[in-house]
This record gives sequence, structure tokens and C-alpha cells, in this order.
Amino acid sequence: MAITQLVDVEGPRPDPAALSNFESWIGHQAGTAPLTSAKNTSSLPFQRWFRFKEAFSPRFVVDALHEHAPHARTCLDPFGGSGTTAVTCQFLGIRPTAIEVNPFLADLIESKLASYDIEALLASRMHVARIVTANATTSTRRASRTNKHQLTDFFPGAPDIFVEPGRDGRWVFDASVACRIAAYRDVIDSLDYEPARRLLRVVLGSMLVSLSNVVISGKARRYRQPSRRHTTGPQDVDARFDDAFRNAFYDICRYRRRAEPAYTLLRGDSRELVRASELADVVLFSPPYPNSFDYTDIYNVELWALGYLTSAGDNRALRSATLRSHVQIKGRFDAAPPDSTSLRTRAGWRFPEKAKEGEERSAPGDRRKNSYPWRRRSRSRQVRACLPNSGRSSGNRCRLSCVT
Repeated sequence: MAITQLVDVEGPRPDPAALSNFESWIGHQAGTAPLTSAKNTSSLPFQRWFRFKEAFSPRFVVDALHEHAPHARTCLDPFGGSGTTAVTCQFLGIRPTAIEVNPFLADLIESKLASYDIEALLASRMHVARIVTANATTSTRRASRTNKHQLTDFFPGAPDIFVEPGRDGRWVFDASVACRIAAYRDVIDSLDYEPARRLLRVVLGSMLVSLSNVVISGKARRYRQPSRRHTTGPQDVDARFDDAFRNAFYDICRYRRRAEPAYTLLRGDSRELVRASELADVVLFSPPYPNSFDYTDIYNVELWALGYLTSAGDNRALRSATLRSHVQIKGRFDAAPPDSTSLRTRAGWRFPEKAKEGEERSAPGDRRKNSYPWRRRSRSRQVRACLPNSGRSSGNRCRLSCVT
């Protein structure tokens, strides 16, 4: 499908150079790749900045807009994630509004959407390299002489298993690597130029898992077996930081000209902030679907290492503010009004009519033959009830909703 098909002939036309930029960007992805997952998008500019497990293809956004809102001028994504919808909208000349509760992911989104002073960005990068290099010898010696309790001070509030020697023979970062990561983070946080501070923090976060002794497996972080631990050191931190910055800097320079440079990013719980957002022509999002996936815990390495979390209370507050269906943290849910049949049905239970006086009524869990009204709906029907506007999905990778 030609991208120009999304342009309203009666409205302002995006700069042809901006449309050409978009064709060049999206052309990096093979046309045979599944659109509802991040497969084959790891090398795509902007998508390669951070491996986001729940991402989907920008082509998915193009197809959804073409089919449901071809003349949209504004778009709201209440579950911003890695910013795929928002960035794609910028290229298409649609002003995006994104909402994201995870502070690291919010920085990732804004780093992709923001405009940069290239000279100031390069100066900030050179400043970070100069300071970290000047303190490299001191940092290495500090790591070898610092005890366990002092090492954990690099990451305030983080679990004691975060830095070597950890606990029970397991730890996330080797001591020398942890010191170098902390050195980068501290210098980055001291930068005056906010866009550079945000981008370089994302760059540092993008390589943390590859430098650690944990792997992403299924829906959790798992520790590597002792025989499979990385033998990384401070020099690996320097090399990977440099490579990650080069990729990000190239993408920013190559695709800085977009049809719609403006954007709005709201940080916090979308269930609250969506009320404060402006009206949009289309709402396009991939919602957290009912499962046991902890959307906060899976990014704990980045959240703790970069200083977004500094206490157990911070972690608990973020998990409570995140839309979830897992059972690791209790939530408060108001009971459905007694006269609301629809809410009771949406919850997944079929409630029988009120029992007549003197008549026995089955209770939840009663397996007798006459207790059929209490049976649980099938998962597929339950999901459709909870997400009435959901579009079609491919497998369980992504469920996208488009509301106009």
C-alpha cells in the first residue's frame, strides 16, 4: 500500500521529503514479516534502540489507520510501550499523544519523538565519554576494594542480589560492570541538556541485560547458569555504549525530518490520564491482555540500574499503577452495582437471577449439575467481553484496538 493513500487530499499534504523518509524507514522491514509482533524489526531504525518484547510492526499501524481512519489528524495511544504507534504517526503527518506509566519506557518514547540540537547532543556525548574515561582507573580500583554493602549503594534500594557477590551464588551484575554502569549513569544525570540526558539514559538502558547475568525467558528474567555467565568487563560497557549511541545518533540524523514533529507524552496511569488528554480522531493501541505477565517486573533491571526506582515503595507504587492481571500484587476492585447485569457479565461470570424465596441457589465452585450458571466463560469469550473493541490478532502476540 502506498503511504500517500493515507493523506487526505482535502487537508494539508505532508512534505514529500518526509514521506520519502518514512518509505525509507519502513522499507528496512521484510514484507513477509508478521505485522502483529516485533519479529524481524530488531534492525529497523528506532525499533533497534531497545528490545521491547511486546512491540509490533510499524506496518501494522499503517494498515490499521488506512482501514479505519484514513483521514485522521490526531491519534491517541493510551499504552505507549516503545512508541511504535506514536513514531509512525509522526511520519504520516498525524499528531500523536502517548500515555505510558513505566518511566523508562516513557523516556524511550520521548527520545524517539523529540527533536534535537545535534551539536548539543554530540557535545553531551563527548562530555560523558571524557568524564567516564578520566575516572575509569579510579572506578576499577573502587570496584575491587568495595565490599558488598558499599556496592549496593551504587543502586539505592535495589535488592542485594543486584551486584556481585549477590546472594546464594547469584547476582545480576559483576562488580566491575556495575561500577562502570553507575559511572555512566551519574555523569548522564548531571548533563544540562535534557534531550541528551534522556536519550543517553535510554542508550545505557538498552544494553543492560546483555551485560548482566540474567536472560529474558518467557515472562520473567532468569539467572544464567554459572557455566553460562558472561565474562564482561568495563571495556564491554564502553564498547556497547558507543555502538548503541552510534545507532541512535544515525537514526536521529537520518529521520529527523518528519511530517509532524509535534507530539504529546503523558506519564502515568492511562486510566486516569486519558481523561485529561485532548480529543483525538483515532485511538490506536495494543492493550495489556489478560495473562499473568508482570509488565513492571520484566523491566526491573533497567528501572533499578538507571535510578527510576530507589526503594521498595517506589517499586510497589509503580506495580500498583500498572494495568495488570497477574496475582503477584493485590489490587482493589469495586464490586459491580447490584443492578448492573452488563458489568457482572463483563467480569466473566454468568449470574443467575435472584433466587426466589425458599429456593436453593448454587454458589460459585458448586460442581453440581444445576450449578451451570456459575461456570466460567471460555478464555476467548472472556477476552472479547473485556475488550469489546479489540481487532483481530495473530496468535497471542498482539491484540490491537482501533477506536474512531
